Amino acid sequence: MGSGTPIYGGRPGTTGRNESKTLGIFAGLTYDITDRFSVSAEGRYQIDRIATYANSNLTIADSIYVPAGTYAAGSKLASDKFRNFTPRVIANFQIDPDLMVYASYSRGVNPSQFNAFLLASTTDSGDRELAAQQGVPLTVQPEKLTNYELGVKGKALNGRLTYTAAGYYAKWRKQITSYSFLLDDGTLFTGVANSGSTDLYGLEAETHLRLGDLVTIDAAGAYTGTDINSFVNPSVTAYSGITDFSGKEMARTSKWSANLGVQLGEDFARDRRCRLVRAGGLQLQVGRLVRPGEPHQDAGPPPGEPAHRPFAREGLDRAVREQRLQQQGLYQHRR
Repeated sequence: MGSGTPIYGGRPGTTGRNESKTLGIFAGLTYDITDRFSVSAEGRYQIDRIATYANSNLTIADSIYVPAGTYAAGSKLASDKFRNFTPRVIANFQIDPDLMVYASYSRGVNPSQFNAFLLASTTDSGDRELAAQQGVPLTVQPEKLTNYELGVKGKALNGRLTYTAAGYYAKWRKQITSYSFLLDDGTLFTGVANSGSTDLYGLEAETHLRLGDLVTIDAAGAYTGTDINSFVNPSVTAYSGITDFSGKEMARTSKWSANLGVQLGEDFARDRRCRLVRAGGLQLQVGRLVRPGEPHQDAGPPPGEPAHRPFAREGLDRAVREQRLQQQGLYQHRR
């Protein structure tokens, strides 16, 4: 929960605290069909409750988004509840002790949020009416992702070299993107809406080589492709004259990325649980300039997610998938 001061039409629109609560239940089952082939099925059911509150005494003269009336400071302005089920199925085939291939299907969800500044004291009825005409909601729907993936994980050189490679295709729907348009007085309205639908596809590879007790080399690379099915943003259309963004690529997304790192470390005395580590690295990302008229989507990776996987969401976290593979005894991924 928290509060913020979003910029709305060049004016600060202070809102009260926003509240989010999630109740979830998770279950998983793994069945070994043979000694080398296993299937895992997992599922998470969650209920998300969100609410926004008045920061101070507030009078709303219209009923466009909430009932008209006077709201005391700290009172609830609006609330909503969403129910989602996110399944995941993974099939693992152990070719030999050093090599595994896998295929997975999963669905993820990114919780909803409010355009709470629509109810700010600096927003008048005319602004709210225009926003409603443009299709801007008070509450956006959760965005959803369906992901298909094929990959391989292995080790070599007596375990000193570990590697992983994967190809994926994902359908990102009800995408939450920036949504802006001009008000009658020429100022800019900026909020969010479910105004995008994008397909994503790519390849990624990662390897770790332990040269000895002191030196470890890490390297990774990825290609990320994006294909916009639909996108709506009146201000971009007004600037460019383009209304159909299908077939274009997402802006601010690197098509090629690479990482190279070297880690130096040694154990303290006989206690191998403690290490002195010095690390250095190099990162490269190759993107492209945004041409006029191309959708400028702000949807990006959540904190902690790899930059070349901009669509990763709860339920599709690569670390969760790796945990399942680690349980198979293939290798230990260094954190």
